[in-house]
Amino acid sequence: MLESAEHLGYSPEAYQAIGTAEVAGGVGLLAGAKSRAIGIAANVGVIAALTGAVIEHLRAGDGPKVYGAAAALDALAVVTLVKQLGDKG
Repeated sequence: MLESAEHLGYSPEAYQAIGTAEVAGGVGLLAGAKSRAIGIAANVGVIAALTGAVIEHLRAGDGPKVYGAAAALDALAVVTLVKQLGDKG
């Protein structure tokens, strides 16, 4: 992780904060099974984090092998959000 943080131009502390936000997003997605509002909010946060990850890897000149998983999960999160918003929960 330290190499990745350095590669992307982040301090270790900033990278830890990003990781903490990612874990919180995952917890929020799980909590979303019980609360539609929490699920939607968590999904929006996850989309923001994953989109940011893809953008940062593109800026760093990384190829799809590096950012591909984040891009695929981002697309799934967008589809899930659209479904959540369409449900009459």
